[in-house]
Amino acid sequence: MPTDKEAFQQRFGTEFAPLRQQTFGWLKGQELAMFGFIAGGAGMGTDALVIAPANVGFFALGLAMLQGIIPYDEIRAGFVPRAIIYVAPVSFQRQTSGGA
Repeated sequence: MPTDKEAFQQRFGTEFAPLRQQTFGWLKGQELAMFGFIAGGAGMGTDALVIAPANVGFFALGLAMLQGIIPYDEIRAGFVPRAIIYVAPVSFQRQTSGGA
C-alpha cells in the first residue's frame, strides 16, 4: 500500500539494496541468536523473528522480555514470520574526524 513515510533513498540519498547485502554478509560471519515472538501480543499479533549477533545478548534479552520470547524449540509448526528484526551495526563505513 502507498505510504506517506519517507523512503530510505529519500532520507539517505542512496539505494537500500547494497546496505542490505552488506548487512547479511556481515551477519553470516557472526555467531547468531534467534528467537520468535508475537508482535503485538498473543492472539492479536503477527509471528515475528529476531536474528541478532550473540554478543548483543543483553539487548536481545531485553527485547525478548518486552515481546514475549518463544524459544526455538517451542516455535509451533504453523509459525509463519511476517516480520524479521535483524540486529546489525549502524554503519559499516569507517568515519574519521580530525585525525582520530
